[in-house]
Amino acid sequence: MPRLPKEEIKIVVRPKGGLDIVKVGAPTVTAAIFAAADITGDKSAEDTVCPSSHQNIVVVSTPKRANTDRYAKLRQIHIQGKPHEVNAYETAPDNTTKGVIRGIPIEHGPRALDENTILALALIIAACRRGVCTSGPLFLFWLLMSLTSIVRYRSVLLQVFSEDVRPMSDDQIEFRFVTIVMYCPVLVGQFLLSCFADTPQDISPKMAAKQCPEARASFLSRLLFWWFNGMAILGFMRPLQMYQMWFLDESNQTAKISEDFSYHFEKEKQKRGAVLSKKPDADGRRPLVSMIGIMTPLFRTYWLELTLVALVKLVASVLTFVGPLVLDMLIAFVSSNDPLWRGLLFAFTMFFSAMLESILNGQYDYRIYVISMRMRSAIINAIYKKALVLSSVARGEYTTGEIVTLMSVDTQRVMDYIQVFNLIWITPLQIGLAIWLLWGQLGIATLGGLGVMIILIPVNGAVTAYIRKCQVQLMKHKDRRLKLMNEMLGGIKVLKLYAWEMSFQERVLAIREDEMKSLKVQAYFGAAIIFAFTTAPFLVALASFAVFIAIDPANVLDANKAFVSLSLFNILRVPMAFLPMLITFTAMFLVSLGRINKYLRSDELDPNAVKHNAEEGDPLVMKDTSFAWSKDSQATLHDLNISIPKGALAAIVGSVGSGKSSMLSAFLGDMVKKKGTVNVNGSVAYCPQQAWIQNASVRSNITFGQPFDRERYEQVIEACALKQDLDILPGGDDTEVGEKGINLSGGQKQRISLARAVYSGSDIYFFDDPLSAVDSHVGKHIFDKVIGPKGLLRKKTRILVTHRLAVLPQVDTVVVLGDGKISDVGTYDELLTRGGAFSDFLVQFLQEGEEAEGVTEEDMQLLKEIVSQVGASTELARQYSRMSANESAATSHTRRRTSSTRSTGEKFVCIKGKPDRTAKASMAARARLTEAEGAQVGSVS
Repeated sequence: MPRLPKEEIKIVVRPKGGLDIVKVGAPTVTAAIFAAADITGDKSAEDTVCPSSHQNIVVVSTPKRANTDRYAKLRQIHIQGKPHEVNAYETAPDNTTKGVIRGIPIEHGPRALDENTILALALIIAACRRGVCTSGPLFLFWLLMSLTSIVRYRSVLLQVFSEDVRPMSDDQIEFRFVTIVMYCPVLVGQFLLSCFADTPQDISPKMAAKQCPEARASFLSRLLFWWFNGMAILGFMRPLQMYQMWFLDESNQTAKISEDFSYHFEKEKQKRGAVLSKKPDADGRRPLVSMIGIMTPLFRTYWLELTLVALVKLVASVLTFVGPLVLDMLIAFVSSNDPLWRGLLFAFTMFFSAMLESILNGQYDYRIYVISMRMRSAIINAIYKKALVLSSVARGEYTTGEIVTLMSVDTQRVMDYIQVFNLIWITPLQIGLAIWLLWGQLGIATLGGLGVMIILIPVNGAVTAYIRKCQVQLMKHKDRRLKLMNEMLGGIKVLKLYAWEMSFQERVLAIREDEMKSLKVQAYFGAAIIFAFTTAPFLVALASFAVFIAIDPANVLDANKAFVSLSLFNILRVPMAFLPMLITFTAMFLVSLGRINKYLRSDELDPNAVKHNAEEGDPLVMKDTSFAWSKDSQATLHDLNISIPKGALAAIVGSVGSGKSSMLSAFLGDMVKKKGTVNVNGSVAYCPQQAWIQNASVRSNITFGQPFDRERYEQVIEACALKQDLDILPGGDDTEVGEKGINLSGGQKQRISLARAVYSGSDIYFFDDPLSAVDSHVGKHIFDKVIGPKGLLRKKTRILVTHRLAVLPQVDTVVVLGDGKISDVGTYDELLTRGGAFSDFLVQFLQEGEEAEGVTEEDMQLLKEIVSQVGASTELARQYSRMSANESAATSHTRRRTSSTRSTGEKFVCIKGKPDRTAKASMAARARLTEAEGAQVGSVS
């Protein structure tokens, strides 16, 4: 019998679980942990092992030298500070000695359990303080704790009812049984509670009913989309109405999206808004161009969300390959004598991996769709903001139809591409991983299938390039069609009056035919790519199996290789089927992205052209300013110097084309400032010459988003002479107007536009000849009640561009413009006394008014008074006399026609059944007026 060593072995339980096997004496000691005394495995010294509770431990002792005759026989080891006898020694032929310690109760470290519980408590307190209604980490913690407690509960039950394993006394077993019986239900109950979310106390029941349930849903409900069941059931029972929809969460509202995106977009503009062009211009200089891109600020805004969904997609893609790997083990298990629990483990692993993959894919699809929707909203918001600051030259390059196409078609394609963006790098990863696993099954035969895929790549590249070219042509045809359709809808009444329907229909159909040709070519090539890549996995599998059998007669395609390979080929089919669609989406995305970037790089108005300095004395000031409509063109307005005091009414007069409307545009910042300074102090309301009406009710057009004030609203309606018009409308001020509503006359549109400006309550008002679209008596009413010194805006600063001389005596300042310069400035009496530019304007006014028949009776009465003051020898007096004589002759002719018509009792004087020439001329004039009015009424504002 060999001598026993005096050294002993200690197995010390670590605080966080596991066993440290420490070498104390001279012999080298290894330990093997036996689960059910069948599984053997060596663990080196100072290694960690984690046996289950109450299982037998077999300790293996090996001599320091293999040829020694000294054996290390272990009699006793210390576990958790307690000595345990080692029994049942046996000596193996390889000079090892084995001893068994039966029924050692290995407990988990209580300190680790306490730390986890304290950490969970800290998370619960932090969630309550931050108002978090549910927590994913806490849900997973209680889930795992519940599962482990069930295992411990089973172990205690086996210990109580088993007679073989009794390492403790009956009192200890009873105590453990009672504590675990109390401990396990508490954990399970805590897990069940974590499946529900806390209800916020600061939300009323009425608001809670309209709030999206996702915000207050539990982690499990969000994971399984259980919060959406109510809306899905409601939509299944009856069609959903707008009032049944939930409110948008703040993170999905356009205001929040625009705020987050604008921060990064402005930084991008500062960085790449003005860089040197790579191509020199005609003079050989490299001008500054904008290289702004929309994708960089988008990714900077949503990089965290995109990273998280990318990780989710990565995990889901890796889980796809768990099935074939476990299937390989399951098939091998069927032909082996392994215990049953292994087969059950493989089956449950396949089930849970597939379930987890489905959950992760569902979460990925939902999250990436929400992110893409936010990106789409951000792009649309950027396009809309850009439309408000486009320079005059850029506005000429982009029609309304093209901008609408950018907001609808191109942004949708960007959104579609974002949803499949992660597949660009996931698809090659899946293909590579599938080929690597196939190589392990079929070996070099995998190259046969790989060759089929390689052949398809250049063919696919050529077809993709052609599809992209077709896509560019398609978008051009679509822009042409939308532009033509907008023009047709804008002048639909003129089109109807001239019976041009068929002519314009042929033009639209011709463009549509070109568009359909591009669509057909794109569809044919797209279908060819889809067909090729749909059949590719089958061709790859066929080629791989054929090569596998052909290269070596000893190769046998058994069930293991066949089923696992087919499973991998089936996985390979999905990314390969997505590959052509990804290429198509990429081509469409690049075209749309280029169009959006080109639009966003267009010239903008200078935000610093107009200053808003409150220290300036007057609210409207121009000092030595010159303006042009583009950077490269010559100045339209020259050397303007003007100052309008607060509360004053200034009238801008001048001949046609003198720059009156341009001067208002200069104050608004719509022109390019060449030199000088402009200061506008206060809020501004602008009433353009061509009224703009939105598709809404009359009240919504007037209030324009401001709170409704009944008293102020009634005052505005009365002052703008809209009372009678609203009484005629079928729905009153709730009648919808605009493109989708009833048609309004030009005067009605102008008065609604004027009412909108008055209702705004701004500090400064710009009126671009609003009186020209209304009758003379209505214009007098509007001037007296709104613009004039006794109107609603008498305390506001006003600038009025007008062609009506009758209002000039009532204004504070008259500005005479000629050829883009200020010819004279002063009060009406001062200008009348000085003559000069003002007299020249009056002469030209009479000449233009005689041609256009735009001089009212009030204007003629004022001119009569002016002529009586300046004398009959001036050019103004001669022009006035000539116009008065022409009007007298026209009045006499009209009276004779009326008398003749009344005497004959007929509408027109006829000779031998033919109408009089004068009657014909009158009819033609009325027809022209009717046509002009129809064009004015039918124009889209």
